[in-house]
Amino acid sequence: MADQPHVRAEIDGPVATILLSRPEKRNAVDGPMAKALLQAFAAFEADPEQRVAVLHGEHGVFCAGADLSASGDPERRHAFDPSGGGAGPMGPTRMALSKPLIAAVAGHAVAGGLELALLADMRVVEESARHRDHIGLALGNESLRLFGVCDHADHTHGNSALAAHFLGNR
Repeated sequence: MADQPHVRAEIDGPVATILLSRPEKRNAVDGPMAKALLQAFAAFEADPEQRVAVLHGEHGVFCAGADLSASGDPERRHAFDPSGGGAGPMGPTRMALSKPLIAAVAGHAVAGGLELALLADMRVVEESARHRDHIGLALGNESLRLFGVCDHADHTHGNSALAAHFLGNR
């Protein structure tokens, strides 16, 4: 993940916060970024000390979906298995996580960004959030996990307070 500055994991005790940070593209995901996301989630899943993860987009945007400008570049295009196998073009969205994931959604979460938000067991959504998929979700049944959506997030306590709720440390 060191080669991909657009994805970073911050560990605070049992809480892993996975951050999308590509402001010039509104956190849109290209192939290398999808691979880095997959690696970050695999590391979270493999570490028994990490008990909950929070996925968050920096710079006021969750994720504007796939970076379509990467489609013509073999180095940056998404890996895609037409049979529906593999990790998925957005990286981790076909993973079956054994630990809770919270998506902290601000700004846009559209198309592939919505797919990333739907990976989460719970979504905390700011009033600024805009979520939709104009094209139609092309997800495997294992990826489409719809749980309740909170209308507003209280960010005065930050991600750690929400994660503490999942950990039972209220």
